[in-house]
Amino acid sequence: MIVAGFLAIVVPPLAGIAVAVFVGWLLVFSGAAHLVFAWHTRTTGGIIWEVLLGLAYIIVGFYILRYPSPAWHR
Repeated sequence: MIVAGFLAIVVPPLAGIAVAVFVGWLLVFSGAAHLVFAWHTRTTGGIIWEVLLGLAYIIVGFYILRYPSPAWHR
């Protein structure tokens, strides 16, 4: 952890990209968990919201993984 912290101080852009990739994967896995949880929800409204939220998490997660740095949009 000390080495990772030191590298984050020395190379901030790389640390930012690493955090963005980590958050992107967290969103993808969280979206998948929401889709799985939708099968266990009893109400119709709950199922719809869980599926929509899961899809939104997955889409945003893949977008962040595709473009982890704002400079890459140019």
